[in-house]
Amino acid sequence: MSHPMARAWPRRPPRVRGAVRTACRAGAHHRSKAEARRCDELHLLQLGGKIRGLRAHPQVCFALHANGVNITTWRADFVYFDVEKGLEIVEDVKGYQTQLSAMKHRLMEAVHGVKVTLVHSGRR
Repeated sequence: MSHPMARAWPRRPPRVRGAVRTACRAGAHHRSKAEARRCDELHLLQLGGKIRGLRAHPQVCFALHANGVNITTWRADFVYFDVEKGLEIVEDVKGYQTQLSAMKHRLMEAVHGVKVTLVHSGRR
């Protein structure tokens, strides 16, 4: 008989906002089902020639510095070149945007001059 205070170990914390790690068709593991679906869509667009140079894994990291001080590092979910627009696109997939993610998107624009494209998962 086990001790009444005993519990299964290791105990993992619950996922934030209910996100479930999911693999896309390319076999890469994403932090949410929405990211995996978007990765599948982008791979199809790349096969069709609409985009090129898709970078998803490892995620592209951007250091956010202000006055020589590292504030934080932000990881883009996807970075690719849109052939029709002639632009490099930086995407972030969200179920909904938090204040923290909105602040990091503003920092990306201020520090790197990159406007982050927000892709909603369609949950809301």
